[in-house]
Amino acid sequence: MPAAKRDRTELSVVVYLAFLGVLMAFGIDVSLPAFDELRAEFDLDARGVSVGIVGTLYILGTATGQLVYGAASDRFGRRNVMLVGIALYALGALGSAFAPTLEVLLVSRLVWGLGAAAPYVLRLAIARDLYEGDRMARVVTIIMAVFLIGPIFVPLIGEAILVVGTWQTVFLAALLLALVAFGWTLGFGETLDPSARRGFDLGAFGRATQAVVSNRVTIGHIVAMTLLAVPFFVYLGSAQPIIDRIYGRPEQFAFLFAASGGLMAATLLVSNRLIVRFGTARMVMVSAVALAVVGLAGVVLVVATDGVPSIWLWFAWAA
Repeated sequence: MPAAKRDRTELSVVVYLAFLGVLMAFGIDVSLPAFDELRAEFDLDARGVSVGIVGTLYILGTATGQLVYGAASDRFGRRNVMLVGIALYALGALGSAFAPTLEVLLVSRLVWGLGAAAPYVLRLAIARDLYEGDRMARVVTIIMAVFLIGPIFVPLIGEAILVVGTWQTVFLAALLLALVAFGWTLGFGETLDPSARRGFDLGAFGRATQAVVSNRVTIGHIVAMTLLAVPFFVYLGSAQPIIDRIYGRPEQFAFLFAASGGLMAATLLVSNRLIVRFGTARMVMVSAVALAVVGLAGVVLVVATDGVPSIWLWFAWAA
């Protein structure tokens, strides 16, 4: 029996894929409470370097890795490529924890992000291997909701670790999660049917890319997904410096960030039910319009308050 056809309950799939999402989010969210320590450790203010670059390099690595993992997993299988990515994730976390200089830290964060790209992108490929249509949309919505639970608990975990340890301990916690993910992936097995594997060469990659960019429906959805994701990642990278530097409330960051994550996760869980009732296409359109309206409201709010609204107005808008 092909590996892709082995019996798996939907619950076991959702739990595994959700854990992979948490693994990716952990690399971002757990480091946020440690930004003050990193700023002091590497004397970032004197260098004129924003501590946000620690998160930016991770996200850059994640974005870059996605260009490779999808095609590689079509050739070598989801599990093998996932294991390589998780190994890079672990290496990056280890290098970050023991980085002697800022340069080593930034390179390690980039490697960490490159590794994180594997669970981030391949969890969706695995879902596509196993499900289709609205059932796939429902499963993806659940794992995305769990992914967004990360901002609720992970910064609080990072804050708790800092009470008893250092920023190095925070990064080592990610290494422990990577080891769990590695073992779990070995046991979960392959999901791509051997008959569905494709050759991995530049010619095939070029033809596949051409097929994607020449399809108006596909390219339209790619552009839409990119634009819908931008506000989330902008908030992710800027929330800590805003709450710390602009509003002077660094001690409240983990709790505010957790609250906003809770609202996002709750909304996704509600969306899961609405998808069943109204369908995926209609829900995407409604969400896109709502995001545009909220974004415009934010511009009006900023202009009306000379660029610095009260923290509660700003937080209500961001949430």
